[in-house]
Amino acid sequence: LSLGPLGAPSAAKQEPLKQLHAAGAAKHLLRLLGDTSIPTVALVALVSEGDNVPDAIRLASAANALLEIAPGATGWRAPQSWQWLRGPADPPSELY
Repeated sequence: LSLGPLGAPSAAKQEPLKQLHAAGAAKHLLRLLGDTSIPTVALVALVSEGDNVPDAIRLASAANALLEIAPGATGWRAPQSWQWLRGPADPPSELY
């Protein structure tokens, strides 16, 4: 990809994993795979609390554009199993 760690050529000289905050297991996996000869890339999107389905769709679109997994694919949608991400119903608006 010619981006270097975290997409910045200067980051290669620093400790790039220290710059990766709130990335869940990605940071740990990258650290473990960094000690191997397995080529690795991680696409990380920082999101806010709440409904992150649109964020997931944008990340899937970015991954597809980068890796061409499904060339020409459009209209990504959340899988049926995601209907319960926030529980059986939306929380009362009074909470916000």
